[in-house]
Amino acid sequence: MRNRPDSHLYYPGSTRLRNYSQEMTPNNIIEPGNAASVTSVLGADSSPADITAWYETHLGSSGWSDQGPFGTGRWWKRGFRETFVLRFVPADSIEYSQTDRSTEFFVIYQLSVPWWVF
Repeated sequence: MRNRPDSHLYYPGSTRLRNYSQEMTPNNIIEPGNAASVTSVLGADSSPADITAWYETHLGSSGWSDQGPFGTGRWWKRGFRETFVLRFVPADSIEYSQTDRSTEFFVIYQLSVPWWVF
């Protein structure tokens, strides 16, 4: 999962503050599986509008479809299994890390379980 280019698509000049990953778990008869994901928390000295515009341009040119607002950010899909989320972290949030960068945000790349896999 971490080898996929979109799992480490970082805004230019940003600093990675934290990184998390989750492996995919398959479907079973009782419950659906979980998507594989890579989450990175980044800091940058740009406005949320500038960061969003960069992701809109880059993802749009790579075949991603903008799905609209998602909380404090936006989300995109490509095909039936890939999702990319951009979410900004307000300074008063418990998720906020003390950093010298003016804007903190999450980028989350997910690859969902195919419905036919058990």
